[in-house]
Amino acid sequence: MKCRPKISDCIWASGIVDGEGCLHIARKTHRTVKGTISPSYTLSLKVTMGHEPTILRLRRMFGSGSKHRVVQVVWNPAFTWLVSSRLCESVLDKIGPYLFTKRKELRVAREFLALPGWYGGQFRGPKDRSYRQREYRLWDKMRRLKPRTRFKLERDEARAKNKVHRKTVR
Repeated sequence: MKCRPKISDCIWASGIVDGEGCLHIARKTHRTVKGTISPSYTLSLKVTMGHEPTILRLRRMFGSGSKHRVVQVVWNPAFTWLVSSRLCESVLDKIGPYLFTKRKELRVAREFLALPGWYGGQFRGPKDRSYRQREYRLWDKMRRLKPRTRFKLERDEARAKNKVHRKTVR
């Protein structure tokens, strides 16, 4: 089903995504039949919030995505709208021009979506090395744009420098 939300709806949705959304490339690793570890990557857009009508409106506007309730022990119940892969591309095409906070993440997502589709398995063969490197580079680039990851990386670098410094001082 093709949905064509109005421009005002796309602007509204981009504000919701900028504030409450998460645009990310998920990385899963699994063992192949031959025993090697093979990572796979998926682009996703997720919005989680306590206001269910907003989540339902996003789903209705774009005509796609899963909606489910998130059970949290400490906080109030929350609801999630999730789109992945090509559905995510469709949503980003509509709201992308209006994003502000997630503009850099949008650029990485578009670069990821520009990779040629790879249908691996026994009939098409494994991904070649350069393709796997591009996927990994984009995954790493996306995660480094996240404030929490940046904080963790800076903290780990500071700890590593501190350990080296302590060893040389003693």
